[in-house]
Amino acid sequence: MSRHRLSGFLLAAIEDESLPATEQQVASAIGLQRATMERVLTLDRLMLSAVERLTEAGLPHRLLKGCAHAHLLYPDPSLRPYVDVDILVPSESFASAVAALETVGVTRVLPELRADFDRRFGKGATLRAPHGGAVDLHRTFVAGPFAMWIDASSLFDHFVSLTVGDMEVLALATEERCLHACFHAAVSDLEPALISLRDVVQAASAPALDLDRLLRIGGQWRALSVIAKAVTTAWSSLEPEGEPPLARWARSFEPSAKERRVLRAYEATQHRWAHQAVAGIRAVSGVRSRIAYATAIVAPSRRAMAWRGRSAEHRLGRVQNPLVGDPQADETGDPPTQ
Repeated sequence: MSRHRLSGFLLAAIEDESLPATEQQVASAIGLQRATMERVLTLDRLMLSAVERLTEAGLPHRLLKGCAHAHLLYPDPSLRPYVDVDILVPSESFASAVAALETVGVTRVLPELRADFDRRFGKGATLRAPHGGAVDLHRTFVAGPFAMWIDASSLFDHFVSLTVGDMEVLALATEERCLHACFHAAVSDLEPALISLRDVVQAASAPALDLDRLLRIGGQWRALSVIAKAVTTAWSSLEPEGEPPLARWARSFEPSAKERRVLRAYEATQHRWAHQAVAGIRAVSGVRSRIAYATAIVAPSRRAMAWRGRSAEHRLGRVQNPLVGDPQADETGDPPTQ
């Protein structure tokens, strides 16, 4: 229940009597949801501090995932708990955003692989707060080849706003929000949390969703297979009522051999970082940029290498042969929580 973050749905099912429960079970469900919402309120305070600081610094930003999904995709935000704060900033503002956020008391967990890697190639960085909450600062949605193919700058062309507390916060537009839900459900984790699949159902069923625009953007990002995988997995796993146009499209989509090969880099059960790193090298445009990317992966800065406790020889062997090495290492240049 905790991993899938379904305490809100559990309590709602008990309250509308669609799920029978004993008095003890009711009390346990109420206690679980109360504790969950207390953590969410702590995260909301962290989010508001982060957004306020970025605004003061004049840095564009968009609220992602948890809080944004809770307020924009669900009839009741308490149905959608979250475990961290996710914020997107432009590539060129990434270093400035990290510096700005560190002034509100959060600290970057992992050093940048090499200077300028974050801006050019990375997914983002996690900044940890003293109370245990975290800000996942994003440059884009995911690591690996899609980090090169997603037009991250276009994510700031449109927005919707939501109010949290007494502050107006900007989030992704409807189609971009659906795309992010699909990326998170399809390629971020081997076994997505059920709440992530529910996000896909909610986003795909949104009345304001422009299917043509969604698929046009997905095609430009080479991500139609990601959309199809996320939507078909969500519908087969949760079996929601109804089938919106996006679900019907996904059911009939057939990925190409190249699309299946790219997805396999994210579906590897071992050494996922290495598979994604190799696929990422192939996706980088330009010889010099490929060299810069590969160098950061196999020979990061001394500070980054010392933090991760890996030798350059070890890393080089892992990239040359993704099937060798420690499957638990998270050395894509992106924090493990992302």
